Amino acid sequence: MPSIKEETKFNRVYCIRKSLIDRGFSESSADVIIASWRPSTIKQYQYSWRKFVIWCVQRKTNSFRPSEKDVIDYLNFLKDSNFSYSVLNTTRSMLTQTLSFFGVDVTKFVFVDRMLKGCFNLNPPRARYSFTWDVNLVLTFLSSLYPLEDLTLKTLTFKLVSLVALTTAARAQSISALDLHFMSFSQRQGTIVFHIQELLKTTRPGFSLPNVVFKRFDKPELCVVKTMINYVLRTKDVRKTSSLFISYATFRKVSTSTLSRWLKTVLLLAGIDINIFKAHSFRCASTSAALASGCSIKDIMVTANWTCAKTFYKFYYRELNNTGTKDFSSAVITG
Repeated sequence: MPSIKEETKFNRVYCIRKSLIDRGFSESSADVIIASWRPSTIKQYQYSWRKFVIWCVQRKTNSFRPSEKDVIDYLNFLKDSNFSYSVLNTTRSMLTQTLSFFGVDVTKFVFVDRMLKGCFNLNPPRARYSFTWDVNLVLTFLSSLYPLEDLTLKTLTFKLVSLVALTTAARAQSISALDLHFMSFSQRQGTIVFHIQELLKTTRPGFSLPNVVFKRFDKPELCVVKTMINYVLRTKDVRKTSSLFISYATFRKVSTSTLSRWLKTVLLLAGIDINIFKAHSFRCASTSAALASGCSIKDIMVTANWTCAKTFYKFYYRELNNTGTKDFSSAVITG
């Protein structure tokens, strides 16, 4: 392994790129290989890599050429430090993908997978929530935010992002990807359709993301289409981006963390304990409410963009015996 300066060995991408170039790869080829990881994965792996390097430095171990025992000792260190199985699994994936660039034959690390299975059996991952909040609490609060013309842009923004989260069961990343340039509105059908163009968590070769469809509701105070039209018109002359959601202060595109913070604020205002429930709980609460209200499992799977029913069954709901016919958004809003 070529020498890497002390101050840069903590930078995973830099080290991998240097290793590729030292092997004779062009800078362009190295950049394309680096691009095989999504930005969110690069960020997650960087955090994991830095922790591993620090651990190696403290034990005077070569972080670029660790032995299988070193890797297993580190995973055991994480386990003893009460890190979850998910963190251990992410660390294993990061090390497996990273060390191969430094000439380590990770295929010979036959006990690492066995180590992970042992960690799983000793502390299996569990759903974050054993119960969820009542969707009616949030709907009652959102209904009070009416008429729309009387709302400040901040309040209107909070209302719309909540209705979007409830009626689509979307992740904050997916909500952030909604773009007005790829939106179509049907006055006759009363629907708004977004065609997602960005790479999302579930984007993969040969798989097309479904369009995000919003339908009109009879109750105007809970109609996501009416609220969205009002929001788009209200922000038309001030927005500095085509992204649907913009900052009510700077009018620029907001990050997924900001969207999550807005959703948590709505939960708090609706009287829900945000020490227990985070923004992602909208996904759990909406899908559970949809099933309980008569939405079919098939429609829930399509709306939430799940390919495996076990995901819903294990982490979001406990019963799968409903064969109702309501569509997802109607089941959530109308109950």
